Amino acid sequence: MKTEVESIVSRLRTLINEAKQSGSADADSRNIADFAAASFSVAQIPPAIAEYDVWRNHVGQLNPRHAGVHNRVIQFVKKVHRRLLSWYTRPLNHTFLALAAVVQRVFSSVEDLWRAGLEVDRRLDQLDGRLRAHTKNISEINLFLLARTAELEDSVAEMKRVSGTAMFSPIKAGRVEALHSANSQNGRPAEGLWVKNAVQGETTGQAWPGWSSTSERILDHAWALRKSNDVPIGSRILDLGCAESILAIELASAGYSVVGLDVRPYPLKHPSFEFMMGDLLTADIEVNSFDVVVALSTLERLAFGWHGDQNNLTKLELYVAKLYDILRPEGHLLITLPFGASTVTGNRRILGLHEIKRLFTGFETISAEYGLRLDEYTWISPVDAALAGNRAPQPVTLGAGAVAMLHLMKSAESNAR
Repeated sequence: MKTEVESIVSRLRTLINEAKQSGSADADSRNIADFAAASFSVAQIPPAIAEYDVWRNHVGQLNPRHAGVHNRVIQFVKKVHRRLLSWYTRPLNHTFLALAAVVQRVFSSVEDLWRAGLEVDRRLDQLDGRLRAHTKNISEINLFLLARTAELEDSVAEMKRVSGTAMFSPIKAGRVEALHSANSQNGRPAEGLWVKNAVQGETTGQAWPGWSSTSERILDHAWALRKSNDVPIGSRILDLGCAESILAIELASAGYSVVGLDVRPYPLKHPSFEFMMGDLLTADIEVNSFDVVVALSTLERLAFGWHGDQNNLTKLELYVAKLYDILRPEGHLLITLPFGASTVTGNRRILGLHEIKRLFTGFETISAEYGLRLDEYTWISPVDAALAGNRAPQPVTLGAGAVAMLHLMKSAESNAR
């Protein structure tokens, strides 16, 4: 019995090692089949235990004898011997019973392992089927993507062919160069019109222009239009520094009577728009003549000789005083200024919070909003004044990293500053 149990355990260990080394579901199935068909099959264990029980019951069994005194004496002697021997064989009996119980548990465990192996084999078959289905789907998706990639490559090639011929052939190289300017002040007027777009492009000799940067105009232009919604239709509006924008034409188209003022020419026309060429300080503008004055990113340049005027910092206050004078009582000033750490760059003055308060002491503040430049392409608004006020100028262009958008009003009691 002990030899058979050891043989079974040894065979199980061999099968387990073979399964570990194989690593395939087919090999596992063969090992399970080999185990079931082995000469010492688990089915042999119950008969072996039954045979053990039979022989155990024969221990100390008396042989049948015929009637007679001598036979009774023999049987008595045997009974005495069996009783005496039972004291010595009792531990052996318990040992064999414990061994039988262990063997029975081993048999149950082996049977459970065998059934578990069959279940694992079944699940491996299911997983193999799923894997084959997924592999097929991935192959189909790969073929679809390859087809779409080929179509896109053909489309890109066609776009390049068209862009290099018919689509852009009317645009001459000189015209493209004239229209291109990352900062319009550094460029040349195209057809007499300077337009500083919020999204600024650049060309490198190719047909399609690239996106170079986004200016504060992405904020202040939309802000001015939003603020104009509260202005009554027919109001008289001055657009100071209008030459770089189409805001004056947009306001005129919206039903306002608009006057544009700039030191540069402005070729656009509208029935409700009048253009004046000149400087604000010397222009012939009557006092109390405008309901609204709009100045987007203009005031900071006027005192720096940028548009033909003299380089005099004190002229800022003169310009603000002139704006105050030409506004009617309770007239509104919509003005945007470069905002941040106070400094002077090559073409503008970046104003801090204290300077702004000093410049506009005669005005009542209706609202003050601040925008912040996150990167070359992104501006956000509104942000906290303290956050915007600490922003340093841009490292390369020296442009402002923040913008202040102020809605101010001239008091009703004052006619002059």
